[in-house]
Amino acid sequence: MWRFSVRNVLRRARIYADAFGADCFIEELFQRFVNAFSKSEDIYVLLAPLEYVELKSNDPLEFDSFRLIKYSMQDLSLVTENETRELFFSGSTLDIGLLAQYWWIEAHYKTESRYPGPSFNIPRPDISVERHFSRFPPTIERILQTLVLYDWDRNGLLNRGDIKHYTVEENTSGWFGFSLPFIIRCGGSLFSPPSQAPDISRLALEPFFDRDGVEIGERPSCSLYFNQAETSSFRSELVEIEKQLGLIRDHGDRWKFIDVGVKHLVKAFFAFELDQLLWHTVAIEALLGERGPSLTKTLARRCGSVLGCTSAERTGIRDSFRKIYDLRSDVVHGNTKLREIHNGHLSVARYIARDVTVWFLKYLCHVAKGIQPNDERLPHRRELLYALDGRRDARKRITHLFDRVPVDFPSSACWDEQ
Repeated sequence: MWRFSVRNVLRRARIYADAFGADCFIEELFQRFVNAFSKSEDIYVLLAPLEYVELKSNDPLEFDSFRLIKYSMQDLSLVTENETRELFFSGSTLDIGLLAQYWWIEAHYKTESRYPGPSFNIPRPDISVERHFSRFPPTIERILQTLVLYDWDRNGLLNRGDIKHYTVEENTSGWFGFSLPFIIRCGGSLFSPPSQAPDISRLALEPFFDRDGVEIGERPSCSLYFNQAETSSFRSELVEIEKQLGLIRDHGDRWKFIDVGVKHLVKAFFAFELDQLLWHTVAIEALLGERGPSLTKTLARRCGSVLGCTSAERTGIRDSFRKIYDLRSDVVHGNTKLREIHNGHLSVARYIARDVTVWFLKYLCHVAKGIQPNDERLPHRRELLYALDGRRDARKRITHLFDRVPVDFPSSACWDEQ
């Protein structure tokens, strides 16, 4: 065990590689070796390629908990230790030339350092099951909660301009977002080898040609292009979304339901076909649903109230939601005569789920103004929903929070007027 770990330290700390250099200093190399055994924590870097997306910026896009960056080949090789991989861990060597063409999510996390040695996990009875909402590690999933709330179709294959995007159309090509085909874990404990190389065969590539029309190679497939102004706007919107999510999390467990809804939205974003439809409806239900009779009617009414600005729009949204929810019910309740599901159904499910979530974030941020976290005046989920319904009993309890609410509340347009 120790022999294996010491060998990894000598390789990954570049002690072997630099020992034969012209400027080799034995004292410095020895200090690197000692430092590997004296760390109290290990810092990991998670890298995830943002597939199908091309941003226009010479600098990384910085956020509170992560950044989006397009590395040079040299920088990507450095952060992934690719030279060390090539020298000592050939099975984990990365195709830097291809991977440097992507924009990456970069995130960091820390763990307590552990020395090599046997570890024993003794099973304990009645241990609780961890709540993982997606296949992604928690650090990346938290970042995705911000990213999936962006309106990706704004720069994608579909043009959304008015209420028509809530209408189910059978001949639509569907909505389009980014993909996250794999994650590379870098850094961390030097006692262990680098992470395995990802399966790049999962990447969507397309041929590219020279001026004479001769194919000269492959490049990443891209459908979501952002010019410089769009990239700046994209960053500004993500900053605001991240800020809103942080504010709501700071207000304690009373508003945990929004976190559950957003996690289901992440799951839906990366799901396909029926699974995608189901998880989008679950996300909506996590925000607007409650136990009791006539759930479908209640959800449809609230979706219409939140997203529609006129009576006709609210009616149209209610009808579209019922179509989506009826399909969901057919699947969940074992209806053997399933109706045909189109890309249009998936698109509308995404639009309603995403837009309801964004509306609710703004709603909670407004309600939270002037109230400290865990203050008893902070309304519960049921009170928030009753206020949305216009019930006087809920309005009376939180009336002091609605002094600045526009007259057309809860219309989806009202927050933009603030």
